[in-house]
Parts: sequence; C-alpha cells; structure tokens
Amino acid sequence: MGKCIFCSHEAKLTGEHIWSVKSRRPWLVAALLGFVFLVFVPTLRYSLVYDDTEQIVRNPRLAAWSYVPEYFTTGLWSHLSSKDQSLYYRPAFLIWLRLAYAMMGPPSNIWHLASILAHLGATLSVFMLIRRLTGEFQGAILGAGLFAIHPVQAEAVAWVSSVSEPLLTVFVVLSVYFYAGRKGPVSIVSCLFAALAMLTKETGMVAPALIFAYEWTRSSFKGAVTGAAPYLLPALLCIALRVNAVGQLGNGMPPSMSMGDMILTWPRVLAVYCLHLLWPVHLSASYEFP
Repeated sequence: MGKCIFCSHEAKLTGEHIWSVKSRRPWLVAALLGFVFLVFVPTLRYSLVYDDTEQIVRNPRLAAWSYVPEYFTTGLWSHLSSKDQSLYYRPAFLIWLRLAYAMMGPPSNIWHLASILAHLGATLSVFMLIRRLTGEFQGAILGAGLFAIHPVQAEAVAWVSSVSEPLLTVFVVLSVYFYAGRKGPVSIVSCLFAALAMLTKETGMVAPALIFAYEWTRSSFKGAVTGAAPYLLPALLCIALRVNAVGQLGNGMPPSMSMGDMILTWPRVLAVYCLHLLWPVHLSASYEFP
C-alpha cells in the first residue's frame, strides 16, 4: 500500500512538473520576441535612405486603396517615368507598404516599426517550423533566436525598402510548415503562402523547390515530384501576372554581362553569403563594386 501511495505521489509531482513546464512555454516564446524587439527598436530613430525615397516617399500609389488593383498589373517602379525601373514585380510587397501607410501615415521614421514587426513574424515562423520538424521546444527557441539576432539580418530589418526579405521569409517558411503538417496529399494553405512568397519577391519562386527538397528527404524522388507538383499552378499564375505587368519573364541583365559571365559569378556570390553567415563582420547595405 505504501509503495502504491509513493508511486501515485511521484506521478502527481511529475504531472505537475510537466504542466508547469508547458505553461511557461508561451511566455518563453513571448520573451524571445520581446528581446528581438528590443534589439531592433533603435532603428525607430533611423531615417529613410536609398530606395526609400523613390520607392516609398515619392510613390503616390501607396496613398490610397484605389491603387491596389494596379499593383497586380504594373511593375514595382511603374510610378516613375523610366520603363527600365519597372522590371520588378512585387504586388504583395506593395500591399504591405500600403498597409503601413494606412496604419502609420505618410512615410517617416515610424515605418521602421513595420519592418520590426515583419521580422518578429519571420522569427515566430522559423520557431514554428523548427518545432514541427524536430519536435524540440528548446531547439526551436535557440534556432529561432539565432536566426532573429544574427547580424546578417541587420539590413533586412533596418532598411525599410528591404522589408520584402522578412515578408518573403514568413511566407516561404509557413508554406513548408503547413505542408509538413498537412492531413491530405495537398495543403491549400501551403500553396497560398507559396503564392504570397512569389508575389512578394522574385526569389519566392524557390518555394516549390523547398517543398520538393523537404519531401525528398522524407520519402522518394517520385514522392517529392508529386508533392511539389501542385505548387506549379501558383508559380505559373505568378509568372503570367508578371509577364502581363512588365512584359518579360526576367529582370533583365546589364548589357556588359553575358549569361555565361553571370553564371561564373555564382560561386563567389555564394561564398560571400556563407562567409557572412559564419563570420558576420563588415556588413553593409552598399558594397564596393568596380
């Protein structure tokens, strides 16, 4: 009888301990987001620089909701007279800027708050994905924290025009997150987030490739092809919208650089990115170009 009482008491303590740990987890996530906010809150006193002037401050299309339909039928820089600057197609990015305008008024320093919030959303998304893939809460907290405060994030958060980077991260990560947790063969929510990624920035086209890579590591090549196939539909739709808006598929390239020359630059570009991840010093929004 005594042994049974002891075992019951031990189980009770264990249950209370588990409940206590679980009850603290939302607070730990909130603490992480609060810490990240404090890290980047000094950017609220920064000015608007570089592309912020032409892309945001002098962009009349951000001042009214009536311009939103044009975001999907014209290029990012179509408010300018130069046609060469309209080869970027990012309607979801423009919608975010329009929301910032509606909530914070005309472009000013306070717009940095929108960038911080986008980065917090990216941090939370990364936490959710790591937690889903590994099942580890502590590992997810550490991984998301490293992602959030890594110095390589400074430009994406501190420069208002670069808010497309954290937005892209949110949509791509959530696309993989909902795919990993799907109940059936296709996740409509995952496809939707993939489409938002593609409409936020051109590099969002990597979403189907990430789904393919994720599925290939967990099943087979055939399974990966089957899993990624539904994402071709939003990709083709985004390509059609882009061609209709800017008249071509790519962004164009400098006349002095051939495709072969561009391909030859890729190893060095990748090496620079890897170096910045491993040794994040001498980071700058503008690098020296010959």
